[in-house]
Amino acid sequence: SVSRRPGRDEQVPCQLVIIDRSYDMAATLVHEYTYEAMAYDLLDGGVLDVDRNLVSLPGPPLRELLLTDADPLWEELKHSHIAVVKQTVDQKVIEVKRQHGASQDASQLSTADLLDMVRRSPEQRDAMDRLSLHMTLAEQIFKRLEEECLTQTIGTTSVGLLEQDIACGVDKSGKDVKATNLQSSLTKAFAELEGRLSSESRLRLLMLYLTCMANVSEVVRQKLIENARLDPEYQDVLMSMLRTKLMEVPDSQRHKLGSGCIHRVAKEQAARFKRNAQSDGRFELSRFEPRVKELLE
Repeated sequence: SVSRRPGRDEQVPCQLVIIDRSYDMAATLVHEYTYEAMAYDLLDGGVLDVDRNLVSLPGPPLRELLLTDADPLWEELKHSHIAVVKQTVDQKVIEVKRQHGASQDASQLSTADLLDMVRRSPEQRDAMDRLSLHMTLAEQIFKRLEEECLTQTIGTTSVGLLEQDIACGVDKSGKDVKATNLQSSLTKAFAELEGRLSSESRLRLLMLYLTCMANVSEVVRQKLIENARLDPEYQDVLMSMLRTKLMEVPDSQRHKLGSGCIHRVAKEQAARFKRNAQSDGRFELSRFEPRVKELLE
């Protein structure tokens, strides 16, 4: 097919790729740490209404702003790592303080009050609303990251690192992770984070493991399900997913994986994950990449 670029006469070839979800189940379960993905994943039903793309800003008065590509800051940052986003937003707040916080009255104000004061100027209103929106989103994302134990270690468990290990079959040093070690780490995570990790998050971890590992015995599977202690509604979700057999190894691929429990990552994927783990300047929690990215490249 072809597409036409706005303002140009020439046609640009493009391709439509249609793939089955089973092509990369892990990508639907592992957390993605870019700004847009984090906001939609962690904040829906809270400060963000994903269906309407509305962000609720704290008051008084309580305000709602539309999250839109017409916002230059959103367009600039939505595909950036959340750590980069926070640094950028903090820097913009510092610039506002530098420009408007020189007076004695302004210097005594909190950041939120200072932005509200600057917002009273009609020409600054939209810019300050947008900055407040991104401050709110970034703060709430980091709060949710802590609640989900994704960026901190509880006991010996960091859910974020465990997710990456399971999804990649490669640890943060770029070394292969044994299947037995992943099973032990998952079991330990369920024990250490009992009462701390939501049933939905436990389901997500368990489904990720069952998706990424081949030849998991029925005994091991049932033991992991038991250790996860899922609430009834999430137990039903898991059972429904298992009945689809999307997490099963196709008969055409069984000869490649042998009979023992083993990670399903392909050699090309594993090599990419190892390069990511060993790459200077890359975030630890960004080792995993969806298979469709490699396909498109």
